Amino acid sequence: MAIKKCRECGHQISTTAGVCPSCGAKVKRRFGCGSLILVLILIGIIITVISNLHATRQKAILAQQFAQEKQSFESDIEGNYQNLTSLKSRGDTQGAMSIVSQFEKYNRLDYRDTAQIAKELKALSALNEIKTVKSNDYKRLYELNTLLSEYYTGKDTYNSN
Repeated sequence: MAIKKCRECGHQISTTAGVCPSCGAKVKRRFGCGSLILVLILIGIIITVISNLHATRQKAILAQQFAQEKQSFESDIEGNYQNLTSLKSRGDTQGAMSIVSQFEKYNRLDYRDTAQIAKELKALSALNEIKTVKSNDYKRLYELNTLLSEYYTGKDTYNSN
């Protein structure tokens, strides 16, 4: 138990006293460092909880959006497939690859021969890119060569022109 001076009369009183025994003035209790630390910890916990709730809510919203997009994609999967084959037959590799990316995003490369079309388009993209890669970019050339060798394994040859 500590002793302090009364603010009104200056007599010494206990820090646990509610009133000064000399003058009867109410003793104001101050918050010490411990109280301040406790308040800061509580504020930190509250902020963390609110932040986690917000993140959880955002994840739920994104999951719902993804489910709606996937349902929309699935409802017209045949139309998407026809669009893919049409773009491929017209030689629009980039457009076809954007549709392949949707099949990949929704894990539907198993639809008809989409997986094979995706491999062919990736090989075509690699062949086109290999023409533009600088000869000293060994890492990218190796990546493209690996992709092409995976596609052309078991095939006779490929035209690198």
